[in-house]
Amino acid sequence: MNPSIREQIRFVLADDNELMRAALDGDWGDENKQMNRQLIRQHEAILAKLDAGAGLTQLDLQLVRDANEIHLNDEANLNGQHKEAVELEEWLAELCGNRLSRP
Repeated sequence: MNPSIREQIRFVLADDNELMRAALDGDWGDENKQMNRQLIRQHEAILAKLDAGAGLTQLDLQLVRDANEIHLNDEANLNGQHKEAVELEEWLAELCGNRLSRP
């Protein structure tokens, strides 16, 4: 796997986890908090696979796509990761054989 792709995957999963952890302190219902905890665990499992050099499953790739979408849609490049998000989406689309629907 390309090192820049690996780093973008790490970035989007860590960023998504940070947002979900912050939401755990909010007024969200128990069901939403449980869903966030589960996604955080799934993201951490993907990061562990990356560390171990293991392959990613289709579910892993979809979770990466979901986490990357906020950065992909940030065309104003407010967080400085839009170019990397586009590159990651192109890589994911090549692996998965389809593109995310974008407005």
